[in-house]
Amino acid sequence: AENQYLTKDDESDPDYCEACPAGSTSSDGSSTTCTCGGTQYFEDNECKDCPSTSTCPSPPCSALTECTCPANHYVEKDGSSWSCTACKTGQTKDASNVGTDQAATTCNAATSCAENQYLTKDDESDPDYCEACPA
Repeated sequence: AENQYLTKDDESDPDYCEACPAGSTSSDGSSTTCTCGGTQYFEDNECKDCPSTSTCPSPPCSALTECTCPANHYVEKDGSSWSCTACKTGQTKDASNVGTDQAATTCNAATSCAENQYLTKDDESDPDYCEACPA
C-alpha cells in the first residue's frame, strides 16, 4: 500500500510490509525503500540526515553515498559519523559523494595564494595551503 515498503528480517523469511517513518513516503506496495525529505536518506528503516553541510543534489537521496559535500570541502569519517570539512585556505576540491571514495578525504594543494599570504604546510596538512603574512 502507499506509504509502506517491502522488507524482511532474520526472523521472518518472507517479505512483509512496514509503514514508512514519519515524514517519508513510498509510491506503492512494491517499493523496497521510503522516500525521505530533502537532505535525508533512507537506511535501517529510518530517515537519516546527510552529514553537515552536505546536500542531496537530486532529491530524494536513497543512500548515504548520494549525499554530496560541497566544493572545497573534504569528506571526513570519525567512527561511524561522516562530515564535510572545509579545506584550508587556498586548497581546492571538487564536490564529492560521502562514503564512496578515498580520494574524497583530501584537498588539492594550493598552488598560489592571495596578496599578503604565503604557501606553507604543516604536519596535519600534507598538501600546501595559504597562510596570512604576519602583521
